[in-house]
Amino acid sequence: ISYFTVGLPSAFLGALLYGGILFSAALLSRGGMGGGDVKLALLIGAFSGFEGAVLAFILTSMMGGVGAVYLLTSGKAGRKTAVRFGPFLAAGGWLAYVYGAEIINYYLTWLSYF
Repeated sequence: ISYFTVGLPSAFLGALLYGGILFSAALLSRGGMGGGDVKLALLIGAFSGFEGAVLAFILTSMMGGVGAVYLLTSGKAGRKTAVRFGPFLAAGGWLAYVYGAEIINYYLTWLSYF
């Protein structure tokens, strides 16, 4: 993954994968996730490519989970409180796009020790 070298097939697969995952979540949550999140995921997947979309999904899920746990444990949100997912999508997409190659190489190096 590097700047502007994502080919058209990879961009299409990334958009389809990431947008498809969030579209499915939007359908299953019955309004819990908005269309803006799906559109942002499509864009992130297209710019990041397939590998970047997978990484962005993982990073976004981790950051969103940590953010939700923080809000719940600090009492700033309840179980029925809507938590905005867009900032986590943007942060995960940015990290995957800018630092994706380094994150993947670090992870693969770490895995090689096992």
